[in-house]
Parts: sequence; structure tokens; C-alpha cells
Amino acid sequence: MFSIARQVRSEEEIRFMKTLGRSIALIAVAAAATAGALVSPASAAPQSASSAHPAVSATAAPLAPYNGACGAGYGAIDHLDLKWLGTTWLTFNSSTGKNCVVTVRADPGVKVYMGAAVQLAGNSASAVADYGNYTSYAGPVYLNAAGKCIDWYGQIDHAIEEQYHSHCG
Repeated sequence: MFSIARQVRSEEEIRFMKTLGRSIALIAVAAAATAGALVSPASAAPQSASSAHPAVSATAAPLAPYNGACGAGYGAIDHLDLKWLGTTWLTFNSSTGKNCVVTVRADPGVKVYMGAAVQLAGNSASAVADYGNYTSYAGPVYLNAAGKCIDWYGQIDHAIEEQYHSHCG
């Protein structure tokens, strides 16, 4: 498990964040319902996942696009959305066998606490992480994990997502 510094929030802040999250979810549902009513059947046909991100699964569109921070040769293979705040990207370079993780904000601005981390599955001694206050992204962090499973993590402010024992191979 990743060792992270979590900020302590007051009960009032927590209630506010929950209420804000519910309000945003309701607005998103209403917008989706309205958009669905306005879209013609031909344009509503799903696009193949390969047209936008060849190696990324056909789940909902990420909140923040991959920013290329890992460098040349790295292609996006998975992502974790961090509530409405942004997306953590897992990328892989097949020529080096290295994974890279970067967390990207959907709406860059004032500095907020962010993190990106990756480790060999269940091996905290191998963890590579970047935590700090950033305006647009945290990371990139790299790990040579060819032929092995990994655990990876992303955080923006209070939104945290982790995936364990994944992308084996």
C-alpha cells in the first residue's frame, strides 16, 4: 500500500464536498439526458476505442487528456479518473519495458496537493512517487516492470484512486 500524507478536513468541509459532488453528478445526468435527446441516431453510434486511444479501454472519456509528460515512446494504456478533478494516466514504453504514471488536472490553476506513484505489485520498497503542490500535473514517475504486475496510484487534493496487481506482463 502506498504511504501518502492525507490532509485532515473539517466536518463542514467534508459535508460541502459531498454536497458539491452530488450537485455536479445531478447536473451531469441532466446534461447527458438533454444531450441524448438532441443527438441524432447516426451521430449517437459509439466510436471504437481504437480511434481515440489505441491502447486504452473503451470506458468513459477521461476527465483530463494525457499530456505526453512521460516522453517519446510512451503510449497510454489505462487511466483512473479522480472525481471531477482530473485523471491519472498509466503509460508504457514497449522498447524499454518501463511504465510511467502521471496525474493531470482537468482544470489547471492554483497549486493543489497532487500525487502519482507506481510500484511492483505488493512491493512498497519498489515504489516510485511524486507528491507535492502543483498547478497542472504530478509526475512523471517511471518503473521497469516488464513481465511483472504493478500497483499504481493518483491523487488530486482529496480525490484518490489506486489500482492493485494490474497490467501484468
